[in-house]
Amino acid sequence: MKVIFCLLAIFSVAAAKPKTLSELGLQPFADGQYLLSSFISSWVDASNFCKSIGCALADVTTEDEHLLLTSVYASSIPDRVWIGGTDLGTEGNFYWGQSLEDFSADVNLTFWHAGEPSGVTLHGIPEHCVQYRRFNGALLWNDAPCENEYQFICEVKPSVC
Repeated sequence: MKVIFCLLAIFSVAAAKPKTLSELGLQPFADGQYLLSSFISSWVDASNFCKSIGCALADVTTEDEHLLLTSVYASSIPDRVWIGGTDLGTEGNFYWGQSLEDFSADVNLTFWHAGEPSGVTLHGIPEHCVQYRRFNGALLWNDAPCENEYQFICEVKPSVC
């Protein structure tokens, strides 16, 4: 009986009309489109989900983009939300997952909280993935363990598609 129910569930999902990005909550902005997820995921799963809908975790490459995201989503972001930055591969060498642009050395265009990136938690767990984190009301970057689950922001830029 369970097998039949599972097969029916699979067929009903497969037969369902695919959701458009707007039905998933995608909001268009000046130079791109952004989607704040309504569910939590690890950084890797969030990245895979974004790719599955034709997006990528958001690369925050300009001050305007940072201000747009932190003002538009400020009231929607609970405490933490994944974005596309990571230093997986080489500790301390941060790059954006979508553009592969290295932003480690660009001190003029980073939005880290004071003391970040720290590289490890207080318990010694490695932190390789970038999130916006709210400290004292400000949404700024923080590195965190990639396996932690948070909401996330997907992005599609017209120049990529």
